[in-house]
Amino acid sequence: MVSRESALSKVTFLLPLLAYVAVFFIDGSGFHPSGDGYYSWIFARSLAFDGDFDFTNDYALCGDPFEVGNDRGTGHLDNPFYIGPAAAWTAPLFVFRILATLLTSADVAARSSCGGWLTALTLLMGPLAGALAVWFSYRAAALLTRAPTAAFSALLFAFSSPIFPYSTSAPHYSHVYLTALTAALTYVSLRISLSGPRPRDAWWLALLLTLTPLHRLPAALYAALPAAACATSALRRRPFWKELSGALAGSALGIGLTFVLYEYLYGTYFALPQGPHYVHFAHAHPWLLLFGVQGGFFFWMPAAWLSVFGLALALRRGDIRLFSAGCLAAAAAEVFISSTPLDWFGNWSLGARRLLPLVPFVIVFASLALEPLGAWLGTRWRWTGRAAALVVVLALVNNIIASTTIRGDRQLTQRELYGAISPLRPLWSLLDAFGVDIALLPAEWYFAARYHLPTDAYREAITPRYYRNYRTLEFENTNLDLGQPSASRVAPGAKAGLGLEVSEDVSRVVFTGVWPFVTHAQLVVTAERGAVLHMEHGSGFASRTPIGRIDIPAGADALPIELPVPPNAYDSGLNEWLFRAEGGHVVIRSIALDDRTPRVPLDSTSHPKPAP
Repeated sequence: MVSRESALSKVTFLLPLLAYVAVFFIDGSGFHPSGDGYYSWIFARSLAFDGDFDFTNDYALCGDPFEVGNDRGTGHLDNPFYIGPAAAWTAPLFVFRILATLLTSADVAARSSCGGWLTALTLLMGPLAGALAVWFSYRAAALLTRAPTAAFSALLFAFSSPIFPYSTSAPHYSHVYLTALTAALTYVSLRISLSGPRPRDAWWLALLLTLTPLHRLPAALYAALPAAACATSALRRRPFWKELSGALAGSALGIGLTFVLYEYLYGTYFALPQGPHYVHFAHAHPWLLLFGVQGGFFFWMPAAWLSVFGLALALRRGDIRLFSAGCLAAAAAEVFISSTPLDWFGNWSLGARRLLPLVPFVIVFASLALEPLGAWLGTRWRWTGRAAALVVVLALVNNIIASTTIRGDRQLTQRELYGAISPLRPLWSLLDAFGVDIALLPAEWYFAARYHLPTDAYREAITPRYYRNYRTLEFENTNLDLGQPSASRVAPGAKAGLGLEVSEDVSRVVFTGVWPFVTHAQLVVTAERGAVLHMEHGSGFASRTPIGRIDIPAGADALPIELPVPPNAYDSGLNEWLFRAEGGHVVIRSIALDDRTPRVPLDSTSHPKPAP
């Protein structure tokens, strides 16, 4: 007879796998890799068809939509995206290439590898990786809680977290494959912490930590998990040197392979593939990554708040305190590093895609938070299991709609994201109407207290503006129009069609900039009488930095006035600019931002790519 634990183990793997595969074919995105994932696919195609990293014929046949295939002086065309998924795709693609060649011809097989059934069959590795991520997370959670609680937590996040879209609609991106690796690392490390190592654990750790940096080099920091497990073993006088050696060897090999690839493509071991303008460690925005709307971690996964409470419980347990601290350290490093690129908000991404590898942590610690509630309900209500199953089904049905019909390149409402098909849809509509984002309430309360604005202004304030292409250095959306109807939310006193009226009382404009540098600002102002306009910058902790003063002549009508901006008077992320007028009223119609620091576009440092 099959035990309950064995049955739940099968369900937590097979149910997500079948659901992911079904939605994969319903959506159809896997037939045509796109975006960043297209270039990860090019890695696999070049290996499976040519056995090399020369992308000349790959770009010539399949295209180079982002036009990144330049030669940086090494004689090899550029591919600045992640090779990691190719570890999962190359072998099946090679097999399908042989079969397609036998059934048709080599030319047909080559063309089919750019999109179509050959691509789709290979990218079925995405649903498999997603299902494995859920299953390993369940196995880890089941080490700490009852199997039903672990299964509920795993299935809840299988269908309500961004694992769902990246296993179905975007399986050509690297994130779900990295998540499967972090889930396996979580399980093995937690098991070592609780019961000691098994004979093959050193080899598993070596394999997992070899593959992890290939997906994103900073992901090598997930070695904090086996390090914590080895530290626990050392404190309990258990053997740990083999596991520590395996983890160190795997990390060194994965990082080394990445450096070798960089040297081959870019001519240096320590290259930043996206160029010098993409990542800005001094301008990280972990707050906006966690509490944003577009690409925000908690907005796209509100149930993740359970894991915050679960982590607090875990840190109090002596048997897993070091493991939990390792997870917290890895998560903090991931959040910080993922918030350093210019597009920390993810552009079109469905959720905080770079934080997807944290979902296994969320599942494990959420199960700890759910365990007392599950145990209490289980003894008082015989329908507990059926209610849990209903919640999982509703999450699945809702996200089939959400993952296949919406895009992440705008700020979604709660009704759109949580209530596509939900009995709570009227509640989400009501909360949207009042400007209350339930998953972001702590951030909105802080925002309202700090900036003296209502909570419903939070969305407008964190809308990304002042963007600059990190390759070409072309600017986009540099103008803050204070006469548009929505401006009054973040600039109290602004009137539609006119602008922000400034008097002796302090007026403010709160906005989010993406590019981290401003050297000049141009204000378009109107004033009947002559006045002096004072400008200041307010930091996140309310300290003020003078920007400058402007003498505005009487009778100024839509007069453009430019002034330099000190380096410490602006940063990417949330900004508050304060204005005060002496001698008369001034209306600020718009503010245009500019950076005139000489910078070299990435493409201008490359050699032209050869004609196909």
